[in-house]
Amino acid sequence: MIGGAVKEHAEAVLSRLGISVSTAIDMYLNQISLTGGIPFSVTLPKAPDEINADLMNDSR
Repeated sequence: MIGGAVKEHAEAVLSRLGISVSTAIDMYLNQISLTGGIPFSVTLPKAPDEINADLMNDSR
């Protein structure tokens, strides 16, 4: 389930655009069909090595 604050913010943005959530979802699904995948890049955020938990030791 989508977090309440995220959903509310998305609904507010869509409302300002004059688009319902249902229409936005239909648009998203149509783009998936047209492009053969998710219509935007899905990547992990780049974090500096000094905050990369995998590289931390006990002293950090």
